[in-house]
Amino acid sequence: MSSLILVIIVSRSSITFLAGVAYPLASLATITYLGNERVRYGAYYMWTNVGTSTLIVASAMIAWRVRIKICGVDGYGYFASFLIASFFFFSSLLSLPFFKFKYETDRTLNWMEIKSVVLNGHYIYMYILTFHLGACVAFQIFWEFWYLDGLQASPLVMGAAALIRRPLLAAFIFTSCYVIERIGELNTVCISFLLFTVAFFALSFSRVYWYVLAVDTLHSAGYGLAKSALTVHFSKAGSKASSGVILGLDSMFFFLGMDCGATFFGLLFHAIGVRSTLILYAGMTAIMLAIFLCYLKFSKHINEYEKLPVDSDDDVDDSDANDDNKHINNLK
Repeated sequence: MSSLILVIIVSRSSITFLAGVAYPLASLATITYLGNERVRYGAYYMWTNVGTSTLIVASAMIAWRVRIKICGVDGYGYFASFLIASFFFFSSLLSLPFFKFKYETDRTLNWMEIKSVVLNGHYIYMYILTFHLGACVAFQIFWEFWYLDGLQASPLVMGAAALIRRPLLAAFIFTSCYVIERIGELNTVCISFLLFTVAFFALSFSRVYWYVLAVDTLHSAGYGLAKSALTVHFSKAGSKASSGVILGLDSMFFFLGMDCGATFFGLLFHAIGVRSTLILYAGMTAIMLAIFLCYLKFSKHINEYEKLPVDSDDDVDDSDANDDNKHINNLK
């Protein structure tokens, strides 16, 4: 059993590492491709959840039909999910010949610009919000199926949960394009945190798995809106040459928040119980939302951070260095 746990830890760590590399690169490529239309980022990001939904539903159906014995106890064949995931990863490689790659070798990292972003109070706060978002999402990603299993939900119900949740999440991510365009990415984050507050509070009183699935739509909405909004916001923090590092830090804080959140949930579930933990998370998210609303209300330069950087995709010339310096001064 100890060897099995070690294999799971190594496997999970490897997947997390690879996802941490691939995700910011994919986001950067998408943002670069969209240019000034980066509010449409959600229309591309939504497809990750369409694929996840397909994987989970297929795994649940196979697990329901295939039974295995673990330590002498009959169990569902959840091992099928690993085989299906491997097939998905292999299939994705087949699309590479159809991609058109373009590398801008004349651009170099502007470390002064990156430093100005990392040490800027506004973006420090945005990274903290990203961390908290990851901690909130951790329940849906790591603990929800455990919660449903404790409520006597079968694998088919869990598959139905994925069938409902992931397409809804994809729909909310797609909807984020219009929400961000309408009210801006920072106000979109406020709506997201409000949804998380309501969702955690409602979950704390839900003891029927169908109610959990209904409340889960609020989690999906909050996740979809906030993740797209924060990615779009950080994409405006610097020039194209620096966006890779800035978006990489965004992903780092998000993944770190998810892992820490998963740990916090487990420790708190054991220490104070499920209901108290969910109420605590609702309270913490409400406090984060209240502080953020005060910041948006009283900050004098908040609108400056939602503007596109000066070296947009449609306006690239030999004056990039001067443009970068202007953007650094604007951040200060």
